Amino acid sequence: MKWREGLIILKILKQLCNQLNQTIVICSHKPDIILNLANRVIILDKGKIALDGPVNENLNNIFYFFYKFNKEKLEIVNECV
Repeated sequence: MKWREGLIILKILKQLCNQLNQTIVICSHKPDIILNLANRVIILDKGKIALDGPVNENLNNIFYFFYKFNKEKLEIVNECV
């Protein structure tokens, strides 16, 4: 799937989440997806929570983790409220 098609699907999921008042968990290694779609971010580093909070209050921390661990595998869990 191309990036643009994936983004369209994620936006549809977010709309459904908001309409149905349900939470959707999305795992991503791409900060652009997190910044555009998530309300909350949880970053796991080596199986432990390194960051948990609202995306808009943690922009610097999100970029810090993505670039600090450059190619290390991080699991990102997004929660749509």
